[in-house]
Amino acid sequence: MRAIVGSHFVVCQWRGNLALRVVPVLLLLSSVFSFASDVDELVLSAQRAYSAKRYEEALRSYGRAASLGSPTALFQLGAMHERGEGVDRNILEAAKWYERATDAGSVTAAKRLANMYYDGEGVPKDFGRAASLYRRAGDLGDSNSFFTLGQMYWRGSRGEREPAKAVEVFTKAAERGNPLAMNALGIAYRFGDGVDKSDSAAYAYFKLAHEFGSILAADNLGKLTTLISDSDRSAGEKLLEHLRHKISTGPRKAN
Repeated sequence: MRAIVGSHFVVCQWRGNLALRVVPVLLLLSSVFSFASDVDELVLSAQRAYSAKRYEEALRSYGRAASLGSPTALFQLGAMHERGEGVDRNILEAAKWYERATDAGSVTAAKRLANMYYDGEGVPKDFGRAASLYRRAGDLGDSNSFFTLGQMYWRGSRGEREPAKAVEVFTKAAERGNPLAMNALGIAYRFGDGVDKSDSAAYAYFKLAHEFGSILAADNLGKLTTLISDSDRSAGEKLLEHLRHKISTGPRKAN
């Protein structure tokens, strides 16, 4: 009987402790949701004021949301300082806000700041810093940033050309459905620039880029088709099927 009673007591005690623990957890979750809702409301309020060109009001709301860590608000504060909306235009101050927004996870801010470092606009020209920011934006899901980074390596923006690194990041962009990067890879494989020459791989990438809407790739594919062997075309078709399965997004139009 004691064993049974003791066992029953332990079960009840455990359940009692669990109940006591659940209440604070629920309160904590409620606080998190409330906090997120407050930030979203501040951002929406700022966006409404901005749309109505009430820039000073927008700045105040964005400022409050930014103090709570909103990446959107941090970026918008940078953009408003850059454009001089509701505040004197100050590109240096804009860069500081973009930096904070980037640290908070804003892809748009990372891209804008990368462009600024690349051009030396509001910050010292720094290709290394630009490259780091383009890579960060790419890792966060922006394929165009990977393509831009690939172009930097391809052209030698940091000094000497680095075609192998260009191929590396073009591949990352292509796997995210970027047709410009696919076309660039076709060129790299066609001429063996940064990678072993392969007409079958060039064929596959040109055709894939064409499927994703690249007019340039369609032209390159047409020219290559008249030059390659039947065996290379057959191997290219097999590789194309493999590449299609690695794409993380669906086809989209290229400019």
